[in-house]
Amino acid sequence: SSSSSSSPSSREGAVDHISAMKAAVEAVRMTAEFLVGKLAVGSPARQLQAAYELRLLAKTGMDNRRLIAEAGAVPFLVNLLASGDPPTQENAVTALLNLSILDHNKLLIAGAPGAVDGVVGILCSGGASMEARENAAAALFSLSVVDDCKVAIGSRPGAVEGLLRLLREGTPAGKRDAATALHSLALFRGNRGRVVAAGAVPLLVELLGDASAGVTDDALELLALLCGSGEGAGELA
Repeated sequence: SSSSSSSPSSREGAVDHISAMKAAVEAVRMTAEFLVGKLAVGSPARQLQAAYELRLLAKTGMDNRRLIAEAGAVPFLVNLLASGDPPTQENAVTALLNLSILDHNKLLIAGAPGAVDGVVGILCSGGASMEARENAAAALFSLSVVDDCKVAIGSRPGAVEGLLRLLREGTPAGKRDAATALHSLALFRGNRGRVVAAGAVPLLVELLGDASAGVTDDALELLALLCGSGEGAGELA
């Protein structure tokens, strides 16, 4: 291919574009490192603010998610899950949810000591906001895409029960997050008995008759999965 088709000005434009992208990446890297420093040694108020800023930064762009993780944010965000301050917990769990959209970060978060327990803790917490509980459910779904995580999450005491409680009392979006997470966990056969034992089948049947819940399709899929494999069939008889 000849280079005559690209004029000098268009080549300069491309170089400028690459320079601008590199500068943008560098700016995010510096911002992420600055905010992680606040998470590490800041006062509770500073940690709250930093978790909020990271939550927003991780909401868009795979590069942002990668750079935040590379700056070392994950273990500090995991620590904040147990902070006891509901706004801090909500920002931390939502930041982890947003980071987990990048596949490499799923493994990083799932492998961080206390991460799965911390997310399950918020899902099951009486003191957490509904948004925090729903984002915890969405985070569990995101992590459960990794097969090893299906096992780890399913075996955590309270995980399945917390998702069923959210399926019962969440907003329509929260019910969907819970149903999707339960379906993902139940793809691992070893979790199906736990989901049935926790009372999923009667709740799912109830949701099938409630169009306003907005989860009819999700409930049907999960019910088919549980009953198709035998674990849930006895519950319907």
